[in-house]
Amino acid sequence: MKHLQGFNLFEGKTHETTKKSHSKKAGDPDKKEEFRSKIKTHVKSQDMKTKEVGNDLEVLCDGEMIAQVMFRNQFVGIKSRESKFTSEFKYTELGKIKSKISEIIKKNKK
Repeated sequence: MKHLQGFNLFEGKTHETTKKSHSKKAGDPDKKEEFRSKIKTHVKSQDMKTKEVGNDLEVLCDGEMIAQVMFRNQFVGIKSRESKFTSEFKYTELGKIKSKISEIIKKNKK
């Protein structure tokens, strides 16, 4: 077997140290902003308004807060004004989040 000089035996292989993950993880600021934007659009489509309070959103009906949407690193929390507890959803459950918000809006529409 001849010895080949100048050839890298590992050329073309991808090593774990050079790989970068571009997936959006829970708690990623871009993911939070993406969800905030989608939730604002959903609330607006239901003829309601939102108000930003820090990192959170308040859903307003006739100027009165009916729900609060909280963006945390591990979950999105939704709390209606009547509820004592917060419903927690993962960042992969956008449909469930929209359903919960719609349910709260439906209860409070006049």
